[in-house]
Amino acid sequence: MHLFLVGLAIGLLIMSPVIALILFAGIVTRQGEQRTPPSGGARATARLTGFAARYAKP
Repeated sequence: MHLFLVGLAIGLLIMSPVIALILFAGIVTRQGEQRTPPSGGARATARLTGFAARYAKP
């Protein structure tokens, strides 16, 4: 059990910087991209049917 916890701790110490680096790289590259609005403008219409269509905002 003790060896398992030591291995788990070592694994977390190795993987946490890798995960943080991947997330940081994804955020940095996404900020550099030009965000385009959806083709329908600021608020695209949703195609709802049945129960949800009655209560959807126009």
